[in-house]
Amino acid sequence: MDEVLINKYSTYFKIRVNTKNGIILNSSSIPIRKFVRNKLAEYWYDDKLKTFVPKYYYLDYDMETGTIKIPVNLITKFTQYVLFHGGKYKIISEKPNESDLMNIKFKTDKFNDRDNQTSVIEFFTNNKNPMRALRLQTGIGKTYCAIKAATILNKKTLVVVPGFLTNQWIKEIKDKTYIKDDEIVFIQGSKSIISIINNSDLIKRAKIYVASSKTLIQYISKTFDVYNSIIPFEEFIKILKIGTKILDECHLHFHINTIIDLNCNIENNLYLSASYVRSNKSGNRIFNNVFPEYIKYNNKRYQKYVKIVECQYDIGFIHPMATKTKRGYSQIKYEKYLCRNTLKLEYLYKKVFYKLIENYFISVKKPKQKLLIFINTRDIGYKLCNIIKKEYPNLVVSVYFNDTKDVVLEKSDIIISTTGSCGVGKDIKDLKTVLLFSSFISESLCYQTLGRLRRLKDDTPIFVFMQNTNIEGHMHHLYARRMLYKTLCKEYETIKL
Repeated sequence: MDEVLINKYSTYFKIRVNTKNGIILNSSSIPIRKFVRNKLAEYWYDDKLKTFVPKYYYLDYDMETGTIKIPVNLITKFTQYVLFHGGKYKIISEKPNESDLMNIKFKTDKFNDRDNQTSVIEFFTNNKNPMRALRLQTGIGKTYCAIKAATILNKKTLVVVPGFLTNQWIKEIKDKTYIKDDEIVFIQGSKSIISIINNSDLIKRAKIYVASSKTLIQYISKTFDVYNSIIPFEEFIKILKIGTKILDECHLHFHINTIIDLNCNIENNLYLSASYVRSNKSGNRIFNNVFPEYIKYNNKRYQKYVKIVECQYDIGFIHPMATKTKRGYSQIKYEKYLCRNTLKLEYLYKKVFYKLIENYFISVKKPKQKLLIFINTRDIGYKLCNIIKKEYPNLVVSVYFNDTKDVVLEKSDIIISTTGSCGVGKDIKDLKTVLLFSSFISESLCYQTLGRLRRLKDDTPIFVFMQNTNIEGHMHHLYARRMLYKTLCKEYETIKL
């Protein structure tokens, strides 16, 4: 029997199958479909079909050549699959793309590594595995460590982030290094890609590229016709001479990030996240296969510096259908219900929000300190903003959404935002208190929202999470969240309003 040829790259491996019957080449009769269904498909429940169906496939398939790219850390599971079916295999290790030196100095004269950062930077820089995943609680300095590591690795660098974090990364890079303005290039939208391809001087001059993950996936999948008229994405990455890739908040848009990895062959790949957990069961299984424990840095000593307050509140009967969908509890439906019932919303503010704001922010805050309130919909955000503005005319009260300028975070005393806009990656200086009105059970989102609070000098930040005792979904969430939060706090308090 011939051997199945496996070409191994930095972040993926490549095999070929018969395009007509899906049989792995050189294996006589081993089908690829079963491996894909069991190891590479993420299943979601379909309400119409009343069963679980594949939603995402974590592979890249070329229908013309029969080439399949699979995340590299599943290579052991794939070889076991081949052996189980009586086949043989041969692994051929391929070299990463050629890269150029970066030669950008870190501002060591202005910034010193903290003790808990030194080992992280060493993990990133003294590690032969091309994939290095950092699991570290927010506030320790993942961005700082990644930037410092990139300067030590000294290879041209590509930073891949969700679009709402691009400006923050550019600001941090300029703040922490001696990079010149024309040495950092922003990639967002097809025009930015075309301008890079057509400017060889820019490519030679550039040291760091900060790219929106949405733009890169559109390029790879050729979402727009313009991408059919330029060089393929893999060729684009090669001409940039990238030697280090940083992927921030890698748990977000996990499928997109994986497809990007399947189309890059970069020497050093640094992944950042506070939590390597996903709420979808089959998605979490794939996530753990892509990011196995042996590639992770994990500081298990969680630093407890936050006071957590469990707030159980009662604003009267709410019909179960006002907060439920076929899939269960819906925070969005709950907030829409409150927006339709103005009297109920006003009662909620007077009985609950006002007391929490007074007791856990107004009465304890120091000059310049801020309050962040998490909600799920813009409508309730605007309504709460108007109510709080009238209550506190001397404070700057603002809403912050994805299309809001970051200057709002700097100038506001009270910020009302969604978990999608401000729950991940946004650093708010002098944040004293977080009020979490949104109710959910996602462990990763619990970590992320709590992580908005950073250490305060000679002070204790406060995190208040709110649960309506008349809503079944809230009480279900409460028991799970309580168990988690009690392991993460400096002090835990329960109140009933």
